[in-house]
Amino acid sequence: MIKKIYVNGCSWTDGDTMVVNGLFDKLEIKERGKAYSYPKLLANHYNLILNDDSRYGGSLNRITRKTWRYLQLQKNISEIIFLIEIPNGTRDEIFCVDNNDYLNITPSDLDITDDREKENVYWNRNKKKIIEYYENFWDYDEFNLKQWIDFMCLILFIKQHTDNIFLINYSHFINGKPRSPIDFEKISLSSKNFIDIIHPETGKKYDLIEHMCDEEKISIGDILGFIDTHPNIEGHQVLFKIISDHFSRWINKGQFQKLL
Repeated sequence: MIKKIYVNGCSWTDGDTMVVNGLFDKLEIKERGKAYSYPKLLANHYNLILNDDSRYGGSLNRITRKTWRYLQLQKNISEIIFLIEIPNGTRDEIFCVDNNDYLNITPSDLDITDDREKENVYWNRNKKKIIEYYENFWDYDEFNLKQWIDFMCLILFIKQHTDNIFLINYSHFINGKPRSPIDFEKISLSSKNFIDIIHPETGKKYDLIEHMCDEEKISIGDILGFIDTHPNIEGHQVLFKIISDHFSRWINKGQFQKLL
């Protein structure tokens, strides 16, 4: 019996992005953005306990780390649906001893001081050291290979307990996957595990969530009047429909406690 849903991703999933980027001020909504996000809509629809670890600016390495931490606390992994939105772009995280926590990093934008999670305090204090580290000890190809292997090992572990693991926004990850002596993807994933972004009304398929939100006019920017392709409230509702349609094709209704 499926009782829980675990979701992780970056700003394309994190409903609080609507708050941070000013949409909820415009709409005069006082609640957290996660209350309107597609993870919450899925949990409500399937009557599941939700753990949403998505975070704007998050990396695939963050997803892997946080998912392992979540798994350490679970007694029955087979009761869980895992839904992972793959961040696009090159992102990383680095542990900061200064505040005993991780900082989100975009290696190509190291000169940008904006780290909204920590309000720039720890970034500014350690900026020189972080930039020196990435300039001297970081290589994109080695980074890409390691993060890919680490994530695929996580998938292989979950697959020992359940096949209910689903990836969305995955095109960047698949198209940019590194050469590896082990074809993890071939031995561990099937069409069930990949959620295609197909708009439920227009039927158009998109590579990335941002492309759908932009073209279908369901983005934050469509309400605020500037370029911001993250999903707005309607965008999250569309994503809920896309994902729930995929679930209905691959998960037997009898596996759920109760459908609302």
